[in-house]
Amino acid sequence: MSADPEQFERLEAELRALTGSHRHDLISDIATRILTLSPYNGTALYALASAQYGIACQTQADDDFTRMRGTIEQALGVYPNVPEFYYLLYHYYLWYGGAQYIQARDCLLTAINMRPQDADFHRQLGEIYLINREADKAAKYLAQAAQLNPNQAEYRSRLALALLRQHKVAESVQVAEQALHDAPNDMQVLDTVGMIYILQGDLDKADQFFRDAMRLDPTYNYFQQHMDWIQRELKDKQRREADGRRYTPLYIRQKGTKRFFDEDGPNTIAV
Repeated sequence: MSADPEQFERLEAELRALTGSHRHDLISDIATRILTLSPYNGTALYALASAQYGIACQTQADDDFTRMRGTIEQALGVYPNVPEFYYLLYHYYLWYGGAQYIQARDCLLTAINMRPQDADFHRQLGEIYLINREADKAAKYLAQAAQLNPNQAEYRSRLALALLRQHKVAESVQVAEQALHDAPNDMQVLDTVGMIYILQGDLDKADQFFRDAMRLDPTYNYFQQHMDWIQRELKDKQRREADGRRYTPLYIRQKGTKRFFDEDGPNTIAV
């Protein structure tokens, strides 16, 4: 189909105006119409895949995630050297988790290889290693993210969490407190600092930071899960003390065993 130049320009202008909004339905519709006129339009392919990801997160439906992946694979067939498409594909694998984390890791490694100065790529790869309980690798990539973007306190708070997983308690607290000082109203920083304190066994401080984070977004289920975590840990602590046992902080009790994949061995899930 030959493109009507005026129609094409109008659609592109509408897509630009919606970029960054949460109108995933409209973005998807306009991007699809552009692709009807220009099937290999990279901007439209990226906008469509991003909108499909937004829709999938809202619906949590496998079909919507599969649709997103199909668009990304179509885009990579035309633009194999564009890191943004690998970053979107990383989110697809991240959603499914478990054994899929290794594919998520591979997408980020590919993106970093293409654009090594992108701080967010390093931050997300560090997160994959945090999830997999590989503190040394997590700290490496999170430190790189913080170096590339030192103004991003959230990166430093996640680095502090990795440092605690390395049993570097004093350094972890120092980095966490500095991140908190720089971004006292960042709900993600508050939540991460709460995680650091619950892992250390300071449940009162953890409760304070989790509550502060939840006040900023009371509907975020992840924060509520951390409040539930406090209650479980408090009951465990009370049981141990009632039995005359010493309470050992979680960061010591939780061993460094890899959880979902092993780069040095078979990719089996070890929960």
